[in-house]
Amino acid sequence: MYLFVDTETTGLPPSHPSHLAQWPRLVQLGWILSEETGEVIMQDTAIVRPEGYYIPDRVTRIHGISTQQAYQQGISLNDALQRLTQALRFSHYLIGHNIDYDYHVLLAEFHRKHIDTLFSNYPRFCTMKSPQVMEFVRIMRGTNHRQYPKLSDLYRLLFDERVQHAHDALADAKTCADCFFQLKKIGVI
Repeated sequence: MYLFVDTETTGLPPSHPSHLAQWPRLVQLGWILSEETGEVIMQDTAIVRPEGYYIPDRVTRIHGISTQQAYQQGISLNDALQRLTQALRFSHYLIGHNIDYDYHVLLAEFHRKHIDTLFSNYPRFCTMKSPQVMEFVRIMRGTNHRQYPKLSDLYRLLFDERVQHAHDALADAKTCADCFFQLKKIGVI
């Protein structure tokens, strides 16, 4: 089974973070567990209640989640990570758009909470950095150079539609899953 994961966070890490503590904090987590056929088995999303940090206004303008909203609507980080851990038990792969970013954000949060997990053992696939996907995007754009596509650009190339609800963790996980299964269907991956 595939686990599609997306996070919304307090920002970006430094250029070359040398320690997990330098990674930004989790604000929202969204995930979809699906069969290899694309059938959704379960999905979940949660806003995380801040514990000793705030969400900068510049980041709130991107994903729409303020510190106050996160305090009011959020669940504890422990609860969010436990819910993800339940889905991980069924998954064989972690998939995301820029999965390395989401992976390190989540790994840092597991580390901060001293939660033992097999999270780091899961193979990952990235719909942004995959050479096959980058080549597909290059050909579709008619350019001579490869570049990492935005999730919204990849979706538009595959479906000729605009993404709805970008920068919502569950919506982005769904968009990523849609792209992944379409890329499989047309033989790119």
